Amino acid sequence: MAYLEDPRPRLANPSDAEAIATLHAGSWRRHYRGAYSDAFLDGDVVSDRLAVWAERLREPDPLSYTIRPSTRPSAGHAWIEPLSRRQVGCEPAQRHRGD
Repeated sequence: MAYLEDPRPRLANPSDAEAIATLHAGSWRRHYRGAYSDAFLDGDVVSDRLAVWAERLREPDPLSYTIRPSTRPSAGHAWIEPLSRRQVGCEPAQRHRGD
């Protein structure tokens, strides 16, 4: 399995936006039926995600990281960002309580 020879991740860059958007859209289509409308998921989700990823990767951000496999770029990605930088789907009093 040649793609396992160098599994080290690398930081993503703007040229990765389209591949990441395509992976992200495919994941949403498979796993978010019922959470998002079928019309949205059957539509141009790639363009929606491409706009998000192009912005995220436009300039390096010291507080968020997107990593990609170094030898098999279509294998996946991980995006890491501190929760304190954005609102999450719960009331502030409920955060960090495990509820």
